[in-house]
Amino acid sequence: MSSYNRTVTKTLHKTHADLARAERSNQKVLLSKGELSDDALAQYERCHKLHERLVAGCATLSEALNEKAPELLDRGEEEASAMLISMHASKNGQDSDLFDDEDTRTFYEQLPDLR
Repeated sequence: MSSYNRTVTKTLHKTHADLARAERSNQKVLLSKGELSDDALAQYERCHKLHERLVAGCATLSEALNEKAPELLDRGEEEASAMLISMHASKNGQDSDLFDDEDTRTFYEQLPDLR
């Protein structure tokens, strides 16, 4: 039963990602065209219903097996984690190679007063 629970959990994570992808796609279409096609709306509703059934089934199965229910990342957390940019110091203690040379660094960091 434990392997079945792992399989259901993997399927849940896949449908969760599919649902998030469909939401992003629908948002792009809404922004560009102003409305969704009937096919896109029907596909999203099917995906949403499947996701809800899997969440409920996975929770019930985990409870019956006395295992921890799978945690799903919030869609906002997924997007935020995908958009992280790291700016850190290099190994020698100086800033990373963001700028090619000191003149470029000065140009961007020290802005003249144009008033």
